[in-house]
Amino acid sequence: MRSGADGSASLHSRLIINAQGSDIKYFPTTRYFFLKIKASRYSRPTVYTEGDPFKDYVGNDGFDVLTFSYSIEESNLDPLSGETISQAEFEKDN
Repeated sequence: MRSGADGSASLHSRLIINAQGSDIKYFPTTRYFFLKIKASRYSRPTVYTEGDPFKDYVGNDGFDVLTFSYSIEESNLDPLSGETISQAEFEKDN
């Protein structure tokens, strides 16, 4: 997960989630983030994607609760409204 509204933002955190798994990430402040995702499966090519920026709100009156789902089915991918990227781009600044 990267902070910022553009592709040049810095690494905010890294999560490793196995198939059918889940994880929780807490955000201390309001800001924009975007996801870089690496999805791999035995005997299938690895897929790298970058999602569009999203804003997480944290304030005195409450906070956002965000849920992300990601799936790949028979090489059709849903890159969270983003785009497919190369392995080199995925690993940049990691």
